[in-house]
Amino acid sequence: GTLDLEAKRRVMRPLGQWNSIEFSVKDGDMVTKLNGAVITSVKRTDYNAAEWSAPSFIGFQSQGAKMSWRNIRIRVD
Repeated sequence: GTLDLEAKRRVMRPLGQWNSIEFSVKDGDMVTKLNGAVITSVKRTDYNAAEWSAPSFIGFQSQGAKMSWRNIRIRVD
């Protein structure tokens, strides 16, 4: 997969402002958007897709700073 650090820096909002993050997975390919900009892309050929075929958990991680979450939605197409 690829992480576009420059795109992430460009669209990250200042401390104290809300950021919007969207994860989408379709046919084993995953895309992560931060405030509407693609920052990560993982193709199913980048990993063993069979390992990700079963239902699992979604986790959010903080790097030691206080974080708040709101308006979390999960949509199945």
